[in-house]
Amino acid sequence: MRPLTDDELAAAATALRAPGGDALRRVIFELNLGLPITSPEALTEAHGLGWLDENNGFTELGVLVRDPLREYSLWLERDGALPSEDLVPALRPESYAGKRVVELGCGSGANLFSLAGVDARVVGLEPMPSALQMMSVLAELAGVTMPTVVLGTAEQQPFDNDSFDVALCYSAHQYMDIDVALAEMARVLALDGQMIIIGNSLRPFVPETLRRFAGGRQLGVLKYDLQAITNTIAYQSWGRRLLKDKTGTTTGMPVYPARTYMRRRLGELGFTIDETLTTELPSNETALFAARG
Repeated sequence: MRPLTDDELAAAATALRAPGGDALRRVIFELNLGLPITSPEALTEAHGLGWLDENNGFTELGVLVRDPLREYSLWLERDGALPSEDLVPALRPESYAGKRVVELGCGSGANLFSLAGVDARVVGLEPMPSALQMMSVLAELAGVTMPTVVLGTAEQQPFDNDSFDVALCYSAHQYMDIDVALAEMARVLALDGQMIIIGNSLRPFVPETLRRFAGGRQLGVLKYDLQAITNTIAYQSWGRRLLKDKTGTTTGMPVYPARTYMRRRLGELGFTIDETLTTELPSNETALFAARG
């Protein structure tokens, strides 16, 4: 996706800093999740900014600000906590103290905001320039120092060997060329480094798809889920997605590799899944911990 222009970023920053900025953020979050609209005035403002079309759908510009505002809204709902840190002690911020940490696919930096007070060297890596642009605005709203971030992909990490003690990936690996990204994680990690990969996997995703369709009968959701299942099977069989979205990117075409697949691929890289830490979360996502040996 394209970056925001200077004028678009300035307009977004001005609107979000203004007294009605929180209502604007909230209405974008509500539209994104299909929730009832709480502020017609903020909805009108979003139209004026060019974020919405006449049907309250997101324009190209709206898509660029929507995902960062969703991330930030969820971060606010968690009171600034990391996802699932209340359920998995090894995910709490203090677990990263004294370590060199890279978050791959850091988005607009919500997790980096949570780690801002930890005595650690934390770097974010994100392929979408618009996410990094919005991060500067959201960091100001959150009252935290702008994190250290690098524009780049997990498949071609611009870091030297042995640069980090922890490679952290929150719900982002499904959009990557996973085999290549795992090899890059192994390369940039120290010999005693650790991978932490949190996201969905095939086994819980298939029954979850059936439950979602039975509950809502939404053909669009079913199509999206079936594409993900097809691509997951194809990727695990041939190392590539069978289906691609119109832009040619993978962001609309996730894959959810099974834990057995991840175990095999990690084993080929000299890593072993730490079964004492690895756990399935109530969200049906897996928090996977792996280390060499």
